[in-house]
Amino acid sequence: MANKRRITAVTISALAVLIVGAWLTWVVTYNRRIKALDLVPAEYYPMNTFVELGDNYCYGNYYDGLSICANDYRIIDTDAYLEEKGLSEDDFGYLTDKICIVDLTVRYRATEAQKKEARSPGEPYMDVNMGDFFMCGLDYYEGQNTELYLVENPVKQETTGIRFHDGDDCNVKLVFNLDKRYYTSYSWKHIEDLPRMILLTGTPVQKNIVLH
Repeated sequence: MANKRRITAVTISALAVLIVGAWLTWVVTYNRRIKALDLVPAEYYPMNTFVELGDNYCYGNYYDGLSICANDYRIIDTDAYLEEKGLSEDDFGYLTDKICIVDLTVRYRATEAQKKEARSPGEPYMDVNMGDFFMCGLDYYEGQNTELYLVENPVKQETTGIRFHDGDDCNVKLVFNLDKRYYTSYSWKHIEDLPRMILLTGTPVQKNIVLH
């Protein structure tokens, strides 16, 4: 009986060591990943400046040859926006308390590599999902409202995708959700004064356009 108890105690101790070891390994790995993210260089650009995305990942795709310029933005109560457009809440599936509308100019200039890969006179071209871009601040991220994007950019295909041919420039308006639930009372009262950026790329270089 004593031997069985000793074996059981040893087994439990061994399992405890394995669990602690696994937990420590996870913590070390997690911290390394966080540190690696912190090491990503960030570049910040002002409005009214074209930013080349280059060979950087854009949370969905790579858009080498694409440049984006933020021309203007505004924050508006969603109710006021709907009244302005002559629309009703019933026309939409998801709406937040406020929205931020960012006016962009998007430009595509094919790289030499892309030109060499072109197989027909209609190429090179690039399909861009404008939904790949986010808004961020010091401690928050904001996603886009696809339904309101289609209000600001009426297209037959009802998609956030745009096909750019070499030399094309296009004016696009992105609509970001501003949800009161994710802000403190103080931040919500001063939402127009909060720093915010358009997050264009994430890695290996994070490129941001500073709106405020």
